[in-house]
Amino acid sequence: KLESIGFTFKCPTNRGPTWDARFQELEDFKKISGHTMVSVTYGPLGQWVSTQRTHYRFLKEGKPSILNIYRREKLESIGFTFKCPTNRGPTWDARFQELEDFKKISGHTMVSVTYGPLGQWVSTQRTHYRFLKEGKPSILNIYRREKLES
Repeated sequence: KLESIGFTFKCPTNRGPTWDARFQELEDFKKISGHTMVSVTYGPLGQWVSTQRTHYRFLKEGKPSILNIYRREKLESIGFTFKCPTNRGPTWDARFQELEDFKKISGHTMVSVTYGPLGQWVSTQRTHYRFLKEGKPSILNIYRREKLES
């Protein structure tokens, strides 16, 4: 009966960019920013980089990993940072740097609130900038306001 109405039993899969395509994005990111420390909050590339780090850890622990020798060597060839220093979360300046990196790549700072933690951070800065203009209490001090306005 479903066939009679043209029902599709198997949907085409769109898995997104290939590993090599994401690797190229990482190379482009490094050319612009000078590093491979892409934050997990940096959209799809950040999530991909986080996955590579996780699978590197799996490899070291003897667990199944998508990170084969070819991929590991490609990442090593561009100075990929497999282990990131851990801390309690990004500082304001670190998030601002993420915003600058985003602008270098995208050409704008119109980060959507749905763009993960960076988008949420940008939304908070906009809200507090508005509070500042309205004379309300704000987390933005002069230093932060001037950086955002630059």
